[in-house]
Amino acid sequence: MHKFIVFVLLCMLTTISCKMNFPRCNRQISCADVNGEKRYCVKRIVHSICLPAAEKARSCSRQPNYMGIYFANPPCKEGLTCNGILPHCK
Repeated sequence: MHKFIVFVLLCMLTTISCKMNFPRCNRQISCADVNGEKRYCVKRIVHSICLPAAEKARSCSRQPNYMGIYFANPPCKEGLTCNGILPHCK
């Protein structure tokens, strides 16, 4: 039982730290640029968070939805294209 409680507490702390590292966004709250790098609103399982553009060979999203929010992954950096059955930046 003790190990289970410790495991649950570690999961909660991990969740809290992840939420603190990536600011949330939605239709009303857009993502602010960080050090001149554009951030995109990306819908993950539960929350929408601000992420930078995907690098080469990383998974990506082709288009945002009607609210301007990307699903699961950000778009590619400028000059790269999002291609393939499992989309990734080329």
